[in-house]
Amino acid sequence: MTISATPKFLALLCIMLGLSACAQTITTSHLSISESYLSDAIRRNLVDQVYQKAESLGGECKLLNAKRQYHTCAGQSGNPSFRFGVGYGPKGDYSVSVTSTLGHWVPPSKHAVTSGGYLTKLQKEFEQWMRSLVPENAIVRTTRTYSGYDHKEEF
Repeated sequence: MTISATPKFLALLCIMLGLSACAQTITTSHLSISESYLSDAIRRNLVDQVYQKAESLGGECKLLNAKRQYHTCAGQSGNPSFRFGVGYGPKGDYSVSVTSTLGHWVPPSKHAVTSGGYLTKLQKEFEQWMRSLVPENAIVRTTRTYSGYDHKEEF
């Protein structure tokens, strides 16, 4: 290697490390609630519960869409960061959801992600907490998805 090639090599090495060292896994857990279970009081209580949970973790909440009664809360609990949602989705279903974004150095394989290798303890706790908000018979479905991995499962 010549002296003139060294800066080029170092620049290329830095670019390669930079591209491979910025990875994240985004997991969303979604709990849909039966419309027959919902009342105005229950919806208000669910919103209050989500706000309290997010604020207890340092998050901030706001009404994102008044027509759909959709609220969102975001915060950082170290690594991962999190985002809650509660209200009517675009398809008309009422749900509570949580998305966590976990940053890490090396992009994981699809198998490592979809087998739960990057499912954080915090995400599992959020899922249990969401299930505790309503009776089991009021839950229409639960889904967990990993962004960019074309994978959906129940939780």
